[in-house]
Amino acid sequence: MTLSNGLWTDLTVDAMEVTFMLLVVDRFEQDMAVIEYGERTFNIPRVLLPTDCKEGDVLKFGIEIDQEATDDRKSRVGKLLEGLWEE
Repeated sequence: MTLSNGLWTDLTVDAMEVTFMLLVVDRFEQDMAVIEYGERTFNIPRVLLPTDCKEGDVLKFGIEIDQEATDDRKSRVGKLLEGLWEE
């Protein structure tokens, strides 16, 4: 596991590289969580966080491509587009 500037963690799992973002919960505003990422903040729905999450917690979000879902979506969209051009 390696850290790059404290904001990203790279981890290799089963020969697949997975990237995690390290984020901090700044505060909660109604049903939204205000998240710090470096010098920026953004909001995400609170329901997406663990139920025991609190202000100051450091979160680790994994990012990966779901290739099967991507291929399925492309196939469905392609079929819809084909249907538009048929007479």
